[in-house]
Amino acid sequence: MDKTPKRISNIPEEKLDTNPDMTKEAIAKTIDDLIYDSAVSEVFKEDSHNEKEIFPDIIKKPEKYIPTPAEQLNIHSYDWELQQSLAYIDEIFVKKTTNDDIKKWLEEIENILHHKKGMLTKRDYIWLLISKVRLLNDQNKKQLSEKVLYELSWYEKYFTQEQKIYFYFFKGNNYYLHGLDLFSIKYNDKARIFFLKARESFDALLTSGILLEDEWYKIIMFRHALCDYKLGDFYATDTILSELSNISSENNKSFTANLFLLHGHVYYKLQKIEKAIDAYKKYLTYFPNNEDVKKRIRLLSDQLPE
Repeated sequence: MDKTPKRISNIPEEKLDTNPDMTKEAIAKTIDDLIYDSAVSEVFKEDSHNEKEIFPDIIKKPEKYIPTPAEQLNIHSYDWELQQSLAYIDEIFVKKTTNDDIKKWLEEIENILHHKKGMLTKRDYIWLLISKVRLLNDQNKKQLSEKVLYELSWYEKYFTQEQKIYFYFFKGNNYYLHGLDLFSIKYNDKARIFFLKARESFDALLTSGILLEDEWYKIIMFRHALCDYKLGDFYATDTILSELSNISSENNKSFTANLFLLHGHVYYKLQKIEKAIDAYKKYLTYFPNNEDVKKRIRLLSDQLPE
């Protein structure tokens, strides 16, 4: 697979004009206002694994975008303080974040948006909003994140392909987490709607013609598989996981291990007991002290014919 995503070049850049329809009331009318903003500590209802293990943090900002001559004029017109602020925020995508970092970055973004929004090119404004979504997701503030995604949707025609990846990825991820919240309080019908919307967002990326880097492709396909799993489409989940197992590498052991773990669940749902046991055993090669998976293997082994 091509390691370098195609780019949209020569995007017209101009001073950002506030959309007259972008009112607080319009932004507030998002679907997530109807649900609870409860924290999610488990990805699978029947498993004890933390969400961070299932969703490894592999998101990195793409290589430096090469500005067009028109963009260069705007960039060079930024004052020194704004240039420093944008460079500081850019670190979000290249370093591990702490709670203190997230708070400082959010404050810096809000300061720029409040005082210098009119100075920004659309490209930089879009990156600021994407950065804000990333930070709000890290704080599990899905409703606030959803409102920023809603505003971002107004500028979709100006997205670079990298920005489009982030937009649909975060959008799908938000829907998925909303679904988990509803699923955890037994609102299964409503949860299903969000899992469907999440899958649509991941589908939008996979069918858009964008050449995804391998790591992006794997994580998007894996989350697509999670949606299929929650929707009860175990055959579709099996198909995706089988493909991913052929391209997964050892440079992300947590991802590979959890791929085997989910595949074990799927095989069990399909009553392919021997394959489920084999998948769980492969998971244990990465995390040999997981007693829950060991117990699963013992129980499934008792179901095998003599």
